[in-house]
Amino acid sequence: MVLHIFANAISRWVLGSELPGTLEITRYFYMVALIFLPLPLVTLMNRHLEADVVASMMSPRVNRMLTICANFIMAVFCAMLAWFMLLQAIDKTADGATAMIARGFMAVWPGYWPLPIALSLMSIQSLVIGFVRIARPAPTDESQNDAHKDRSK
Repeated sequence: MVLHIFANAISRWVLGSELPGTLEITRYFYMVALIFLPLPLVTLMNRHLEADVVASMMSPRVNRMLTICANFIMAVFCAMLAWFMLLQAIDKTADGATAMIARGFMAVWPGYWPLPIALSLMSIQSLVIGFVRIARPAPTDESQNDAHKDRSK
């Protein structure tokens, strides 16, 4: 994306005209892919932002239950959102959605597909992580404190 925008700026400066469709390609393809496709990886690596002000004051057992519930809520939310995005992607594909650019029209319907794919993967991952956390033995108070110290570094 950066190289494309850089090439567009150079083209505008040297040739006096922009590369056709740069804004649309950035809007419909790069930004969607950049924001949504990494979500499953972020979930897998457990790198989402956490505000654990209240959870850090609770016992490890309650904190564990909250985490498990949060995973299942996330799975349901992402599945519902993926379903609606899938319906929209199917609709845009069937309509052959386009965007008007300086030299005509550009197909933008492929840019609607990363959302349902990423959200479906994230839903599946959240569900699996929830079940894995249920299957694991509950951490002791000491191991919970060690994990919190490691995360704060």
